Amino acid sequence: MARKTTTTTMAKGRARKPVRLPLPLALAAMLMAPACRAQWTVAPTLELHQSYTDNVALSGADAAQSQMVSELVPGLALSRKGPRFTLNASFQEHLFAYSKQQSGGTRKSEQQLQASLHGRLLGELLFLDGSAAIGEQTASAFGPQINDNPYATSNRTMVRSYRVAPYLSHHFSDYANAELRYTRDAVRTDAVGPGRSDGDGLALSLRSGAMFRDVGWGLRYSRQHVQAGDAGDTTARLLNLNLRYQLTAQVALTADAGRDQYDYAGQGGAPTSGRSWSAGLDWTPSPRSSLQVSLGRRYFGADNSLHLSHRSRNTVWMGNYTTSVSNGRSEFLQTSTTSTADLLDRLLSASIPDAAARRLAVDAYIRNNNVPATLNSSAHYVSNRYELLHQFQISGAFNLPRTTIVVTLFDTRRSALSQVQIDNALLGSSGSSANDNTRQTGGAATVNWRPWARTAVNLGLTYSKSDALGSAPGAAVSARNQAVRLGLTRQFPANLSLTAELRHVRGETALGATPARYTENALVATLSKRF
Repeated sequence: MARKTTTTTMAKGRARKPVRLPLPLALAAMLMAPACRAQWTVAPTLELHQSYTDNVALSGADAAQSQMVSELVPGLALSRKGPRFTLNASFQEHLFAYSKQQSGGTRKSEQQLQASLHGRLLGELLFLDGSAAIGEQTASAFGPQINDNPYATSNRTMVRSYRVAPYLSHHFSDYANAELRYTRDAVRTDAVGPGRSDGDGLALSLRSGAMFRDVGWGLRYSRQHVQAGDAGDTTARLLNLNLRYQLTAQVALTADAGRDQYDYAGQGGAPTSGRSWSAGLDWTPSPRSSLQVSLGRRYFGADNSLHLSHRSRNTVWMGNYTTSVSNGRSEFLQTSTTSTADLLDRLLSASIPDAAARRLAVDAYIRNNNVPATLNSSAHYVSNRYELLHQFQISGAFNLPRTTIVVTLFDTRRSALSQVQIDNALLGSSGSSANDNTRQTGGAATVNWRPWARTAVNLGLTYSKSDALGSAPGAAVSARNQAVRLGLTRQFPANLSLTAELRHVRGETALGATPARYTENALVATLSKRF
């Protein structure tokens, strides 16, 4: 991989008036101080996509329009890893041009940004975490999904977010470890309802040190205040005490107790605060396998969880079941997809023990073989309401001679906790109840076959089904979405690659008064250059 490096330099100049910077920029500036000067890795990219589609806007059969679409995608990736801070960032600008007059329900451009930062500001005392993202999210579970095609605007909203979290960390010898963290985050969307929200959070944690070998303990208190415009302000306070007893070298017993306090308006007068407890078991039969299970209760009812992982020489399995209180902005601040890179990283951990070298190998594999970086899981619809989220997901990766397979299956259920009126501005009084109780099931798979050293064949399959379980009898709301992609990628010298892909998309939308079906067939040719 060709790399271009630049070096940050400081130049003397005339005295200037002090400039007041916003908090995120001020903290970043501290990391750019002369002591942090170092080389940066800069990797520009350029992609050209030429597509033919018979339904550019994913419309119903009566309104489908064919188009030739040219797409130019300049991009830039930055990275820096050093003793003081680590930065990873990638940005792409998608520019679309149409052979005919631009169809309604299509876009001219799209931006994508992913950035993360970790820094050490003052010795082993003051640190900083940060992230920023720009990208599209699915607006509703009952319509076209964002991975169906890149041109259509139906059922999508642009989401911009950032998070800045300075924190103090201190070790009380071998007795305890303490952390005090302040988090400032913001979410901006193009959707009418939750258009903007700002959050301030404070978290204090104290956990046992190395001297506690058989009995471990931890105490955590957190408070978050969110200002969400028309949706109103909310505050959440959580207190938790946890204990861990190492029964044997492979088995540990766990217990938690605490209290949750939310101030949203509960649906039907349901409680929004109460005590919590859980008891569980951690089993680690080998360094390659682990199982954590817990049973408990919180103010909303049962609170159970399951986490398992297993790795062999050629396979990786991960499974999770969790129960949590969530809302739209919290899910926009975190990913809702299965990371192909994470699965492949675990898969290669035996053959490439060094983490940095393994990450480079995984990135090169994904890029050179046109493997999708993520596999879609359940889509979070845009909503201002708090909800009870039950998530089950199992993912696996298989490494066979010349073939790699990655699969994921999911089952997600969301039940509204806050009042339906909060979403009236977003969905209207008659449509808000569709989000009272929803269930999404589905899966995704990608198969990468490498018949020759520089040639790869990729097959991608996705399927999802969304049901509004709270719909009135005789008025059930349901939608299915599925896609098949078959591609051939050829690598050439000088970091140049050519890909040809066939795409077939089929789905249902229940966003309007009358449910509709749509299909799309497309042929896409992609030329990609990494400088």
